Amino acid sequence: MNENILVVEHRTDLLDRFVDILRGRHYNPIATKSRSQAVNISNESTLDLILLDADIGDSQGLQLLDTFKNQDSTKGTPIVLLSTPYRKMEFIEEALNLGIDGLIFIPFDEMELIVRVNSCLKYRKLYVEHQKLIKQADYLQNSLNDMTEVSNRNYQSYKEAQKKYDDILNIDLETGLWNKKEFYEQFTRLLYETVRHEETIVLACFSIDGLDNIINEFGIIAAEEIMLKFTDVLRKTTRREDIIARFDNNQFMVAFNRMNIKLYDKKVDEIRSFVDKNELEYNGMIIKYTISVGISYTAYKKNYHIEGMDKEIAPVLLALHNAKRRGYASLFVHPTLIKR
Repeated sequence: MNENILVVEHRTDLLDRFVDILRGRHYNPIATKSRSQAVNISNESTLDLILLDADIGDSQGLQLLDTFKNQDSTKGTPIVLLSTPYRKMEFIEEALNLGIDGLIFIPFDEMELIVRVNSCLKYRKLYVEHQKLIKQADYLQNSLNDMTEVSNRNYQSYKEAQKKYDDILNIDLETGLWNKKEFYEQFTRLLYETVRHEETIVLACFSIDGLDNIINEFGIIAAEEIMLKFTDVLRKTTRREDIIARFDNNQFMVAFNRMNIKLYDKKVDEIRSFVDKNELEYNGMIIKYTISVGISYTAYKKNYHIEGMDKEIAPVLLALHNAKRRGYASLFVHPTLIKR
């Protein structure tokens, strides 16, 4: 690990305890009781996390929090505020408005501290990766702007760079699946193919049950890992010609190309069987999850109108809504899908 964690705490006994706990977990704690020294350290060192005493410098912890959140060296560094439970709600709300990434009340539970530190450090890692992607996107955009002015000799290089940039725009960065925009584009092309082949498309929309509860109980990182596990399930159970996308935060859309509508239940059973075995081991605990599914289909038509594509998607979203109303691990089939 060896992540740098700045601990700003005016009480010597608490400061020593934080340092001992963090070192025991192989982190690198940097301890101080001083506001000014904390600012100097933050400007001279690369920090992965800050534990900040709300009472530092005669209860001026929020001023220091505001400094950390606005200076360039610590803008993306998560900050956990250390406070006592008797604080007024106005103080907590002000801290939330300033952008704290966690709140630990003193006296604190050691395991709660470790879980919060681990969660914030993972957030920090995601933030750093996100910044790299932004820089990469900016670089690619600048490259594209420059390439528009080059001669025809460099045209092929220009197209390759354009494809890389388009991939960033069309892919959901968290799961690696197509995003909603790309799904609509590919689904539109697929619909026009049905005109040629006179076939139907089975649409399935999946949602992970109780994702908000998982976030509340285990944290956002655990929820994200579950989404990645379910993404792997979808990749294993679909074919190359199917379209898979993260349609919304907790909606995964699959367009099954040239699937007999009598076979959708077998496919859903296959996906569910993989999910049943797809548990997550997280901080010594086993987390299992279920999925709800909405099913619809798009019938062959002689003509499609691009402006009407939302109408082709609406039935499967309604089916998923009805499935979730029935409870966890539910399946709802849109009434227009009739087995023949």
